[in-house]
Amino acid sequence: MGNIENDGKESISKKTNIALILGEGKEIEYKESLSGLSREDLVAFANSERGGIILIGVKQIEDEDGNEIGKVIGCDVGDRYKQKITNMAENCHPTVELEIEEEEQNEKLFYRVGIPSDGRKPYCTSGGKYKIRGDACTETLTPDRLLSMFLEEESNTFLSRFNEATTDLENKLDIINSKFNEEMKNVLENLEKTTARINGYLDNIDMQTKEAIDISSEANINSDEALGVIYELKEEIAGLKRYILKNKS
Repeated sequence: MGNIENDGKESISKKTNIALILGEGKEIEYKESLSGLSREDLVAFANSERGGIILIGVKQIEDEDGNEIGKVIGCDVGDRYKQKITNMAENCHPTVELEIEEEEQNEKLFYRVGIPSDGRKPYCTSGGKYKIRGDACTETLTPDRLLSMFLEEESNTFLSRFNEATTDLENKLDIINSKFNEEMKNVLENLEKTTARINGYLDNIDMQTKEAIDISSEANINSDEALGVIYELKEEIAGLKRYILKNKS
């Protein structure tokens, strides 16, 4: 890994400083000017596993230890040039998302273009060219690699949607289970109250039944006593009749 000596104004970001030190590779590329940037470069990084960084206004050199590093030479910057980069990205299918940052080192302005890797692969140019970043170079995506990438992204999309649906279903089941438990709690509480009311009615009926039995028993006793009195009265009346008839004769 090389070392970069900065003599003068220094305001580059940490990402850019690391990219200058590491040299070109699978995730880093240097362009000496904006004219060296193409749509193929953008789709190549977008199709790669982890995306990458393109530094515009930087050339590759060897340091004193023989390590390849980046040297800032500067390039034209401004809204017009930034729009050119954006237009290239918009002419890809789908549109490549970019992070374009203006950097400065030793009073030399240049661009850092960050290209993330997302789930919309594969990317191609407006002319239908499919590229991918290799080891410090841009390679053509062969049909088998293109199919493999497409199937992988479709599989990831399916798994993502399946996980979302599963999570949503689990959340709904939790809500349903919570509502069910709450309803069952209410049912049990109402059942306990109803059971208590029924038991109260039954106790009241049992008490009234016992009172009725007691009243009935007392009535039977009174009835027997009344019948005894009636029999006695009948006997007295019969004796009185016999006495009257005897005295008449």
